[in-house]
Amino acid sequence: MIDADEDHATLSLSGSENGFEVFVEIWPDSITIFAAGAHRHFETDCSTVPEIVSEAISMIHDLLGPGTRVIEYLAGGHPYRWKIEFLNSGNWVTVDRTRLFFYRYFSIRSRRVLSNSVLPMREREMN
Repeated sequence: MIDADEDHATLSLSGSENGFEVFVEIWPDSITIFAAGAHRHFETDCSTVPEIVSEAISMIHDLLGPGTRVIEYLAGGHPYRWKIEFLNSGNWVTVDRTRLFFYRYFSIRSRRVLSNSVLPMREREMN
């Protein structure tokens, strides 16, 4: 689903049954991709517009395939931390981390592994 207004557009992509939705916000000077509670910013002050669009589209494809997963950490049943991991040569490599500043610190902790299989896994080179 695409929603647009005067200054930005949003794109919502459904994930697999045991996966997560991918949500994209597109602004004139940046793109932000959300996966579960994790997110990644791509800004034009760091790269050219074609470079950030290419990188963002690649990440969206990765998030919708089985070669990427989100580890969601919960405290008292409420999510508070997320890691995005890519599969590289048989090993999971963390590429992004997001966490809430305030959470239920003394609650029982657990974690969930979320992964999509909407698109096939893409060949990628890790730096």
